[in-house]
Amino acid sequence: WSFSFGDDNAEAETSGLDFNDAGDRFYLSGYFGDTVTISGQDFISNGLADGFIGSFDLTGTLQNLYQFGGGGAEQVTSVSHVKDEYVLFTGNIESALLFADSTYNSSAPTNPFIGKVRLDSHEVYGVHFEVTGGALTSSFNDIDHNEGRVIAGGFFQGDASATQAGLIATNSFDGMITNMNIMAMVDTTIMINNLSAGS
Repeated sequence: WSFSFGDDNAEAETSGLDFNDAGDRFYLSGYFGDTVTISGQDFISNGLADGFIGSFDLTGTLQNLYQFGGGGAEQVTSVSHVKDEYVLFTGNIESALLFADSTYNSSAPTNPFIGKVRLDSHEVYGVHFEVTGGALTSSFNDIDHNEGRVIAGGFFQGDASATQAGLIATNSFDGMITNMNIMAMVDTTIMINNLSAGS
């Protein structure tokens, strides 16, 4: 089987794929703009584009869809599941990311982002890598995990030392890899930047 989603006004792209442990479900990540229809359900982006993670059965029928976006163009670039309990993902945010009960603001044209969705309760946790320094683009593009650690790779421009001491790009683009404790992403929203008073 195969299927597509999008219409004349919608831009959509898939970027990551991972099967669950039982092999009877898969997770697909990407982004879409405007309105897309998947398995007969319409989804509307908050801005130019929203990142998404979709859970599908082996017939290609959508089971759940997690959507992340603000007023700009947000993307989910990679996805990886953890023992059918969590789904890890990477991506970037361009504006303000509406993420569970929190808002994450990009401090540059795009900031890297790592997130985690708890599958039984649908709770979402995230880590925003704040990168500053003018007209700069940064993103995480791949993620995997092993023995309690989360490894994400990507690229950045500018100064990310607000998140990780000493992480400053020496060229127009520098490669970046980060190693995190997976439990920190389960229990805590690690960093929230630029919230208005009372938020």
